[in-house]
Amino acid sequence: MIGEGIENRKAVPLGQVSDILEKGKVADPTYEQQVASEHAKKFAQKAAAEAKMLDAIRGLKLVSEITAVKIAELKPQGMMMLKQITMHDKKTFTDEDYAKIMAITKGKE
Repeated sequence: MIGEGIENRKAVPLGQVSDILEKGKVADPTYEQQVASEHAKKFAQKAAAEAKMLDAIRGLKLVSEITAVKIAELKPQGMMMLKQITMHDKKTFTDEDYAKIMAITKGKE
């Protein structure tokens, strides 16, 4: 059954997904495992920089874990995109909060 051995559920960046899939690799992977592995390898870029950015965003304690991962993966270049990503947290952010997050995504912090 799919998901039978789930130990914990949390959002992880795509770079970690690739590592997790490599650890759990079997001799004859299913179609879903194969597609997931190919997708993770194709789209996991600069995992170290993404992890550093994710830690910095988590350190602000402004957004949820899932939103922090989305911000680190998408690296919004504009305020509008950042607002669209953070709207799912259903909380109000100040312009200073957005500025702090944008500084991290642009590498200024």
